[in-house]
Amino acid sequence: MLEVTADSNIYISALVFAGQFLNAARGGVFSLTVSDALLDEIHRVLWDKFKWSKEALDAAANLADFTRRVHPT
Repeated sequence: MLEVTADSNIYISALVFAGQFLNAARGGVFSLTVSDALLDEIHRVLWDKFKWSKEALDAAANLADFTRRVHPT
């Protein structure tokens, strides 16, 4: 299976504008990886720039449900 590591801008765009990228990963079209640092950046931008509520940020945290956590060195 194809393994994809995306930039934070891709995640943010998919979360804000309901892109098909996350649906494809959720559906198993490819394996999506994410790191703690990347998740922190995504949450920071959604909070600071897009003014997402805590509830919306919690909902966005479900990325962990269908992504594989990596620990870059």
